[in-house]
Amino acid sequence: MPVEEMHTICAHVPDYIPRNKPARVVVYANTFGIPCGGTHVAKIEDVGPIVITKIKKDGDTIKVSYALERC
Repeated sequence: MPVEEMHTICAHVPDYIPRNKPARVVVYANTFGIPCGGTHVAKIEDVGPIVITKIKKDGDTIKVSYALERC
């Protein structure tokens, strides 16, 4: 998605995202998106079980920590 269009689905678009190429957005339940900055897999089954280890709210930011049983 062009960075200039990310605000249509993302509540926050960081300033440091490069503007000279499309960026990835992870969309949840077709209602909101988050700019992507991570590793991708072909199928979620490739990741295996995910355990949420911590959720922390700091102002408007929510941080989710997790562990993978296999990668």
